[in-house]
Amino acid sequence: MVLTGVAPQDFLATRVENEWAVFEDRIETTIRAEIGNDLFSEACRAAAAATSFDAESGVLKNYDGAISFLDYVYGKGTHIAPLEGIVKRSKASRDSVRAIQKVLHNISLKVSSSASLVRGKANGRGSLASW
Repeated sequence: MVLTGVAPQDFLATRVENEWAVFEDRIETTIRAEIGNDLFSEACRAAAAATSFDAESGVLKNYDGAISFLDYVYGKGTHIAPLEGIVKRSKASRDSVRAIQKVLHNISLKVSSSASLVRGKANGRGSLASW
């Protein structure tokens, strides 16, 4: 908790922030509560059959198993709000970083272009390649 700038707490509730998320218990518990026991078990069995992992203990601990699990759940028209919150915040954070990078890149191009033109006038060449 200290690394995230949040005051330490004994028992954390499931929480999704811009740069981190925490589950009150385990992610499996959160998903099970969100979609119900029956669909959770069905999705685990389907993902296990598709990936050769143990139905409940291993399927969500592996990328392929988790993808198969999510495909099954979302194929049934069910959503998992805590996971969607993580994805949305993560995407927003990445988009913000990309926007900042783009601005910095454009500034860098303008600075390089200006420097090149100034140098180009001094040595008779005006292209970026001359810099």
